[in-house]
Amino acid sequence: MRILIIGASGFLGNALYHDFQESHDVFGTYCHTKAPGLLFLDITDKENVSAVLDLVQPDVVVQPAAQPWVDFCEQKPEESYSVNVAGAQHVIDWCSFHAKKYVFVSTDYIFDGKDGSYLEDAVPAPLNVYGKHKLLVEEYIQQKLGVLGLICRTTTVYGWEKAGKNFVAKFIATLRSGNSFTVPHDQFATPTHVDDLSHAIITLVEKNASGVYHTAGSSCISRVGFAEEIASAFSLDKSLIKSVSTPDLKQPAQRPLKGGLDCTKIYQEFGIVFREPRAALDAMKEQQHYQRHYMKKSIFQQVKSFYHAVHKPQQTSFVAGQSPVVYAGRVYDEKELVNAVDASLDFWLTLGEYDKKFCKQFALFLGLRYALLVNSGSSANLLAISALCSPLLGEKQLKPGD
Repeated sequence: MRILIIGASGFLGNALYHDFQESHDVFGTYCHTKAPGLLFLDITDKENVSAVLDLVQPDVVVQPAAQPWVDFCEQKPEESYSVNVAGAQHVIDWCSFHAKKYVFVSTDYIFDGKDGSYLEDAVPAPLNVYGKHKLLVEEYIQQKLGVLGLICRTTTVYGWEKAGKNFVAKFIATLRSGNSFTVPHDQFATPTHVDDLSHAIITLVEKNASGVYHTAGSSCISRVGFAEEIASAFSLDKSLIKSVSTPDLKQPAQRPLKGGLDCTKIYQEFGIVFREPRAALDAMKEQQHYQRHYMKKSIFQQVKSFYHAVHKPQQTSFVAGQSPVVYAGRVYDEKELVNAVDASLDFWLTLGEYDKKFCKQFALFLGLRYALLVNSGSSANLLAISALCSPLLGEKQLKPGD
C-alpha cells in the first residue's frame, strides 16, 4: 500500500513513518520541522493539501499531526480550530472524494474524566477546546467517510524522541539535572508507549479496520504513580517529585481527572496488547542512548533514499527478446543496503545478529532443526560432502573413491 503520514517529523508521526516502511511504500510530510525526504504540507491550506495528496496518490492517509498543546488551544481557540478541525477536514474531504482510507489519531480528552477508563461507545463530553475540536473531527469522519474512516483514540504517549517533549522524556531530563518535577496526583490516564501505538495503528490499517478503536496503555495510573514508576525504572531521585492537585497547577484548560481508555475491543478483535508502564519503561532503559537510536533511524532513511537514487534497477519488467537474462550477480534492494549499514554501525563485520536471524528463518523455511551460514559456496560444498562421509549414515556413508 501507498501510505502518507501527515506530520512525519513529529513524535508519533516519525514512529509511524519508519515502522510502515517495513512492508509498505511510505511518504511523509512536515510543516514546521523540516526533515530529509519529507514533503512540505500546511493542512490549513486546502490547495496545498490537494496538491500534495494528488502528487502522492496514497491508498491510506494517516494523520497524527495536530496542535496538541492543550492550554494553547484553550487560549487561542481560533488557531486550534484552524489546525485541529479545518486542517483535518481538508484532508478528509480529499479522502472522501477519492474514496481513500483516512486514519485519525484522537484522544481521551473527548471525555469528561468522571468515569474512566472509557470504552469506545462511551458518550463524549469534552471539558476543553482541544477535546471539543478532536470530537468535531471524529463526527466529521463518521459523516463523510463511513467505512473509509478509522479513529484511533490514545492518551499520554511517551518514549524517546529527539525533541524530548513528551512527559517521560521531560521528566527524566529534569530529574537527571537535579531539578524537581511537579505532577498532579488526581489525574489518571492509561500511558501509551509510542512503539505500541504505532504497531497497533499499522495492524488496524493492514486489517482494513474502520470505526473507533481505543489504542492506549493497559494500566490506568495516576500521574504521580506513573512518575514514581519512571523514577524507579531509571534509578532517579523520587524526592524530586512534587505532588500537587490539579487546581494547584492553575492550568488554563480544564483537565479530565479520571481519564484513560479501555482497549478490550482491539484485544478481542485483533489480539493487540499494550505493555504495562514498567515493561515499556524497562525497554526504554535498555535502549540507553536514545540519540543513537534516533540517529540510526535517520541514517537508514538516507540509505533508502540513496538506494532509490543510485542502485535501484531502472527496468522493472522482463521483455522477451530485449531484456538480458542475468545468470549471476548481486540481487538486493534497500533492505539489504540498510541491514549492511546497520551491521557496520554496530561494527558486526562478521557473524552476528543478522546471521542468527537468517539461519533460524532459513532452517524453518527448509523444515530443518538447524542451518549454518559459511563464507562461500565452495565451503558449503565441502561441508556437504564431509557430512555425507559421516559413519552415522551407515550403508549410505560415502567412502574414499566414491
